[in-house]
Amino acid sequence: MADLQLPKYGYVSLWASVVAYSFMYYMLSALFLVLLPLPETRDTCAHQSADTVYYSLVPFSFVSDTLAASSIVWSNPTTYMQVFKQSAFWQATFNFLLLLPFGVYLRYFWQEKRHWKRALAFGFALSLFYEVTQVTGIYGIYNCPYRIFDVDDLMLNSSGALFGYWIGPIILALFPSKKTLLAKTAKIRQSERVPPLSQLLAVWVDYFAIQAVLFVTIGFFTANELIEMLCTTVGFLLVYFALPLQCGGKTIGTNLLRFKLADPQGETPSRKALLFCAFSLSVNKPGLINGERSGILSHKKVGQLRRRSRDVCKKGVNH
Repeated sequence: MADLQLPKYGYVSLWASVVAYSFMYYMLSALFLVLLPLPETRDTCAHQSADTVYYSLVPFSFVSDTLAASSIVWSNPTTYMQVFKQSAFWQATFNFLLLLPFGVYLRYFWQEKRHWKRALAFGFALSLFYEVTQVTGIYGIYNCPYRIFDVDDLMLNSSGALFGYWIGPIILALFPSKKTLLAKTAKIRQSERVPPLSQLLAVWVDYFAIQAVLFVTIGFFTANELIEMLCTTVGFLLVYFALPLQCGGKTIGTNLLRFKLADPQGETPSRKALLFCAFSLSVNKPGLINGERSGILSHKKVGQLRRRSRDVCKKGVNH
């Protein structure tokens, strides 16, 4: 998720991660609540009578079912509590609550109240997807539906999503708003300093791009570590020397993360600086035997290369 947040926000936001992952968890949980438990056999028709009805198209059936089973006497208020003992009432309540969080998420994503019609439409579409999935036996996995298509579910799910959209600001007031994230994004992009995590991810993107090319070229023909190291070094020279010179300081990774290599004046680094940057990164490349481990360079020499390339490898300009 971090690789998606960085291009969008310019940094990894804990709150944005919580929203994204909790939304995915909620959507999966809602689907499982609708579909589970699954029948033990795919031949569900064998356990149903020939006259089984797989749909209920009469709206507000849950009201009549609740009242019929509760024996409420309207002139006697003490009997009203019987409603809360009826399974039809609680089933309707949970159907209403099922997509209420979905409406809250939509309010976070869209922000403005005027999109309530869109939220209602999305809630109805999601509920319709659930109902169609049920009435088709999960699209043919089971030869007969094991749950019915209920128009009351459509109404209650859609109403819950709309209600969640309306009360969204009350719940979201307890958490950082999307406007706060965007304001921080604007501030970061105005700065000439690139966050360290963005720099690290850009290097990893470039590294994996180099490894992917090597894998489909020489990877099938040799497993010699020296040849692989030399080819990887050439790859770093191409990505961090030739490519930035031709593309104004950009590599594959820096372009994806929306920044570029630059000298202290904000200009494209010199050939010498880029050469040191490429060589020091290739010597200390992640995941392979580097100069410090193999004894090709001493710790002192590697440290000198790191310091001399720091002006390029640890600086960048947002764009």
